[in-house]
Amino acid sequence: MKKNSRLSLLIITVLILCLLSSCGVKNNEKKQKLTEHQIAWIADIDGPLRDGLAKAVGVNEYLSDEERNARLDTLIQRIETEHLDDFEIIVAIQELISDIHIAHIQFFPGNEYKEGYEEIYCIIGEWFADGFYITNATADNKECLGARLVAINGIDLEEILNRYDKIYVNETRSWLKYKFEYESWRTGFVQRELEYLGIVEIGDKEAIFTFEKDGERFEENVKPFKIDEIQYQEFVSIDEQIEALPYGEAIYINNEQAPFCYEIDKENKAMYFQYNECMDVTVKVDDKDTSNYPNFAETFDSMIEEMKANETDIDCLVIDLRNNGGGSEQLLNNALEKHREFIKKYPIKVLIGKAVFSSGQDAIDMLLHMFDDVTLYGEETGQAIHNYTFITGVKLEKTGGNIYITQQKDYCYEIHKRAEDIHAGVMPDVEVLQTFEGYINGVDEVYLRAVAE
Repeated sequence: MKKNSRLSLLIITVLILCLLSSCGVKNNEKKQKLTEHQIAWIADIDGPLRDGLAKAVGVNEYLSDEERNARLDTLIQRIETEHLDDFEIIVAIQELISDIHIAHIQFFPGNEYKEGYEEIYCIIGEWFADGFYITNATADNKECLGARLVAINGIDLEEILNRYDKIYVNETRSWLKYKFEYESWRTGFVQRELEYLGIVEIGDKEAIFTFEKDGERFEENVKPFKIDEIQYQEFVSIDEQIEALPYGEAIYINNEQAPFCYEIDKENKAMYFQYNECMDVTVKVDDKDTSNYPNFAETFDSMIEEMKANETDIDCLVIDLRNNGGGSEQLLNNALEKHREFIKKYPIKVLIGKAVFSSGQDAIDMLLHMFDDVTLYGEETGQAIHNYTFITGVKLEKTGGNIYITQQKDYCYEIHKRAEDIHAGVMPDVEVLQTFEGYINGVDEVYLRAVAE
């Protein structure tokens, strides 16, 4: 009996060893089957991505170092065992960064490592006071132009926005809306993102978009197309149907989308200064060519001279920051300091909105700090008052992408003092939301409210 027991034990031991050996072979085979992309992703995730995030200021306020590293480890394991593709890896990284909850921390995958982002539903729109309206579409879907998007596959738009919160890094609901709008302009709705968020079924090639127009709802079956085919698509735009653009947008178009410009509005007795980017020819950044930008100081000096020459035509200074996503705060700071004594003769009306971010928000703080008669008009800014800023880029060498990380906490003294919630954006003194009806009728409701008071 003992001999048979030993023999049985030996046989069992051999079987276990064989099984373990077989598992080892299978695991090796799995690792050997990793694609070039997967191997590159693992190297970048375990190297520059992990190291870069560890160096970011404020990175562990919402997600601890232990949680962050555990999720990176899990992602690497999933790539090795589940053979995730580019899309699955990218959304996992986006989810992680979204949970870090610092909108200045941004991830940009390399162009050669974006498989899975090829098919899009090209429905493009903007947020207005009462919803998301379609402003551009392919000719095949022209019926939705000027309509309000209500739902996709029966899921209402607010719930869809909640789901995008999972993969769009943001600090405020206002910035989440801006990201939703911006991505619709950049890529439309990515088919696999809608799958990932449970908005369309996996494998479905059509989505049912529900719209509302002239008080009636209707549905459109929208098919995705390859993003590299966009050049062959015929597009329609709401701008083709309206006679005049709202004031601020008309100035932007008339000045060839300049980073900053000004105009005397004699009808409303205002000097209007549109400040779209805190960038000029003197600001050097790695990923942006500013060599053809005008000089900010010279432009601002010229505006002040125009104001002095036309004082009887000007009762206020309007500074439009609604599209200012940031750059260098020193441009405006220096100009305001130089002309402070003259500017303080005028009430200052500042126009703000969901796209105001980074140095664009710092501009609000500086104006409030330097001048007594400042009123904010519009809607909540996209960036939270409590935030981290001063970004630097970390290159993901193997995949060609970048991770931008924060280097310091942003201190905005005046808007901190005014705020009821420092985790929200800057709130206007006078809330004015642009309506779609006003837009198509050429009425800039925010600007007109400001110059009327």
